[in-house]
Amino acid sequence: MRVPGIYGPGRLPIERLRRAVPAPVPGEDVLTNHIHADDLARICIAALFRSAPRRIYNAVDDSCLHLGEYLDLVADQLG
Repeated sequence: MRVPGIYGPGRLPIERLRRAVPAPVPGEDVLTNHIHADDLARICIAALFRSAPRRIYNAVDDSCLHLGEYLDLVADQLG
């Protein structure tokens, strides 16, 4: 299973925001994919019981954000 950035309770970049670590500048920013911890757990269970042997699964949600956009969303939610 290939898993990107996992988010959920206790799995947000809150400390990074508190320390005010800068986000990459737009020209150097990277695209990121994420998945909620609960969704990942469901995918793991489904893969365990329904998948064919020796398969690779990409487990991501439907977002495709630059890291700066993701950090902005988290910061907005934190107020």
